[in-house]
Amino acid sequence: MNKTALGIIVGAALLPFLHRKRGGANMYNISGLEFWGESEIKLRNEFVKDMVDRVHTEIKPIKMTEVDAPILTPNGKVSKTYKKKETFTTSDKLTLRPQIAPGTYAMATKIIQSGRKPPFAIWQHGKVFHKDSSSKRKNMKLKEMYQLTFQIFYTEDHPKISSTNLIKAVKDEIQDFVGRCRVSDAQFFSHSKWTKTIERSANGMALATISERHDFNTKHNKNAVTVLEISICTDRIVYNHQKWKGKR
Repeated sequence: MNKTALGIIVGAALLPFLHRKRGGANMYNISGLEFWGESEIKLRNEFVKDMVDRVHTEIKPIKMTEVDAPILTPNGKVSKTYKKKETFTTSDKLTLRPQIAPGTYAMATKIIQSGRKPPFAIWQHGKVFHKDSSSKRKNMKLKEMYQLTFQIFYTEDHPKISSTNLIKAVKDEIQDFVGRCRVSDAQFFSHSKWTKTIERSANGMALATISERHDFNTKHNKNAVTVLEISICTDRIVYNHQKWKGKR
């Protein structure tokens, strides 16, 4: 059999997985590692664009900037919320980031030290990693997943962002993709003053969290800087969109 024929056979075998109606495909047969097809990637990118536009509209005139920080993060920059057994680390004191915050915090520190005054917002969309032995596809507890994070930095001498309006805006946008959702109080995190979770009503799956964080240590003119964070698992958005669409 020549290489062309073999390629056609392999491609045909993969098509049902890459274009399946619901969720991704686990072709490594290892829990928590998902493959996503072209239509799912397109949907994820569409959601990111729409959510960025929605958040930007909600917080105007605050300037919002996109950054792309390294996935590998110095161990000392990883939140102590995560235990070592929950993260993937290398031999040279680096960790595959369990959340996007460290890179955003590093960029925000540079912005403030350059003389720029808060408020401002930074957003990223990239992969995060969790070492979870209980990873199950039906709960979308993945070892590797895409996360969309917005962090709004402001000081107490500026009008506070309306967290109530922002939570509603984020929930409304998510509902456009997955159907009815609800907002609930999340478990306590040591790095936050409060946290709300947006869950899909049909299955209770957590899709996003909104929190007020107090672990950003850089100050502006000796004033503490508060961080309002929106964190969304976009893989779960894609997965639940497919389930919702299949039931309509």
